[in-house]
Amino acid sequence: FPVTIGIIERLEKARRASYALEREISIALHGDNTIFPPYSASIDAALALVERVLPGASLMLDTRFRPACKILPAGQVSSPEPKVEGATLPLAILLALFRALEARENAG
Repeated sequence: FPVTIGIIERLEKARRASYALEREISIALHGDNTIFPPYSASIDAALALVERVLPGASLMLDTRFRPACKILPAGQVSSPEPKVEGATLPLAILLALFRALEARENAG
């Protein structure tokens, strides 16, 4: 999946759900610009996207202070990487997903 720094930057800056962001995510991950699930508005949609893109990955969610998420690839039980924070839980999940994809891309 082509991961662009632009999507990561927009997710970092996002403060609420965005149809434009959902469209960009759909195009980047699926090449589809006609169907835009509410990834940035729905925890269920964001979690389903993670399962579809990174099957078997584990997620650690934290909502104690600020919504945060950490994604571990399938079979991995720990990581030195910190949790990723977002303005909302769906945005944190999406940002963690794209950071995980970026790390996978950079690893080879």
